[in-house]
Amino acid sequence: MRTGTIDALAASGVRFDQCIAAAPRTSLATTSIATGRYPHRHGVLDWGSEIAPGTETLQGRFARAGYEVASFVFDEGFLFRNVPDAMVRGRSDSIDPILGWLEANAGQPFCLFVHSWATHLPYNAPHRARSEWREGKRRLVER
Repeated sequence: MRTGTIDALAASGVRFDQCIAAAPRTSLATTSIATGRYPHRHGVLDWGSEIAPGTETLQGRFARAGYEVASFVFDEGFLFRNVPDAMVRGRSDSIDPILGWLEANAGQPFCLFVHSWATHLPYNAPHRARSEWREGKRRLVER
């Protein structure tokens, strides 16, 4: 199988052969990704908890270094709720706002975090945004 785009990305970026989640639930694990801390350190321990005051995020650190930053999540009231540093710009149930943000920021350094609910589905499961995501990927790859 030929995977030229993925191979080029792996060759020019950082690739992990093994990845272990810090927690079994989305809000805990993604907050751990954004903070580099285990849940008992960042404070997000369940659906309703909030990040511990003063906890630094990946997005905040990139922003302070001069990068354009955005996060797109499946539900703004859930993931990174009350975390201004995460710079949640919208929902990930449509790829159009994400592509628009990428196009607007393509000429400068940026940090983009996207969490899609589609990652929780079986790979062959049909869902309403599947064709939209494929079309967006095609447009991005063909640029």
